[in-house]
Amino acid sequence: RRFLGSMPKRRRDGGPAGAGAGGKQKQKQKPTKVDHNANLRPRWRRAGAALQLEPYTYTFATHAKARWFGRTVLDVVSDEFGRGREPEYFPWALAHGVVRLEGQQLTPPETKLKGGERLLHTMHRHEPPVAARRMRILAVDGALAAVDKPAPLPCHPCGGYHLNTLKSLLEAALGGRRVHLCHRLDRLTTGLVVFALDGKRAGEVSAQIRGRDCRKAYLARVRGDFPAAAAAGSYEEVAE
Repeated sequence: RRFLGSMPKRRRDGGPAGAGAGGKQKQKQKPTKVDHNANLRPRWRRAGAALQLEPYTYTFATHAKARWFGRTVLDVVSDEFGRGREPEYFPWALAHGVVRLEGQQLTPPETKLKGGERLLHTMHRHEPPVAARRMRILAVDGALAAVDKPAPLPCHPCGGYHLNTLKSLLEAALGGRRVHLCHRLDRLTTGLVVFALDGKRAGEVSAQIRGRDCRKAYLARVRGDFPAAAAAGSYEEVAE
């Protein structure tokens, strides 16, 4: 109600609306957040040296922002998400239920957005393949998993990659169990990546990495003559 600019109504006895005897406020149940992709099971296949994620249907969800309140659905999606799309796309998407408000099969384009609503957009996604060797799980214990990341595979969703990532591959290998990234390597970098099997442990490991309580070493392949000054020092000195 505060976001909508109105105050709670008052009862005749002076208590807030919805209060029972004695002025006690009734507890409102929070709406259940629906996971529209709960049944999604990504599938990969090898196409030569490339790792190809099979096309899939995915529903993106976003809560209505304050700046959208009072504007029509068609106006908002065309203005906020229309970059790179034909002008005819969103009228068609609303007419066919591809874009809609949560809880509705079809949303009229002139519908005005209000607070608390979620806007859904269902898409058929085709992600680019990754020319990478297979991921190797090096160790899994009760709290952590260590993975040998190939390249050029991203650790997490970025750019055109949403599920064709190291995180999704590990979750699939662990039978759908959710994992949490403790740190990351760039898409073109190979090496050890640590995941946590719960959010609390992920925060602890991430804090240790940020606090430099653990050491990381990078190996680089070089072409030409390696600098004499670096070659004269020990590995530890070069790594530092």
